[in-house]
Amino acid sequence: MLCCLPFFFGFAVFLGMHFPPLMADCPLDFSASNFTLASSLCSNQGDRGNCCRYINANVAISVARFANSTSILGVPPNDSVSCLQTISDKLQLNGVPQNATAFCGFGTKIPVNYECKGRTSVMQMLQSPRFAEVTKNCKVSLGEERKCRKCLNAGFGYLHHLGINDNITLSTCRDATFAALASQLDHQSTTDIASCFFGVQGLLGPPDSPHLPTLISNDCKIPLWLACQRMNGKL
Repeated sequence: MLCCLPFFFGFAVFLGMHFPPLMADCPLDFSASNFTLASSLCSNQGDRGNCCRYINANVAISVARFANSTSILGVPPNDSVSCLQTISDKLQLNGVPQNATAFCGFGTKIPVNYECKGRTSVMQMLQSPRFAEVTKNCKVSLGEERKCRKCLNAGFGYLHHLGINDNITLSTCRDATFAALASQLDHQSTTDIASCFFGVQGLLGPPDSPHLPTLISNDCKIPLWLACQRMNGKL
């Protein structure tokens, strides 16, 4: 038996060299996601802002569904790579250009782990100071611009209160705010809030839906209150 050990060891090394270890499955559910429209948006440089918001909204909805069943804000760090690869594969299957993962910032601007200033669970977000205002003002339905703007203003106030100094953390905490809210709702209500939060009305909803404000600026891809303050010389 001992004489065979070198053979088995050598065979195992051969397998390791030629067949990389299998990637863990992504725990996010994308069965309700519709990435079809992203193909045309991401292929047009002028629509890249809409492209990235559309992808981000679909990812955030999947994270919210995951948070609904686990109470965790996004997948564990060990599963992040496999989930980002799963999303990338789905996008390419729907004709989205491969470079979309680069210009949309997969893993940074569009993460799958929504830890926000040490908050890793839905309960930590719901119980944090000023989040009650977000919950109060972001009740569905937000199809009217007035209701959506009240929701966004509450979100602005909450994010500003966190004292975030960089855009990546700000973007992640916005996604965490959405996921914490949407994790308490059904799929239709989640889509309604996503249309408001990510400014994708007409992308996730009916084509003739009215234009709504957004937590993201089309041009600079940062929250509108921060963009306005910078343009006004306040930051």
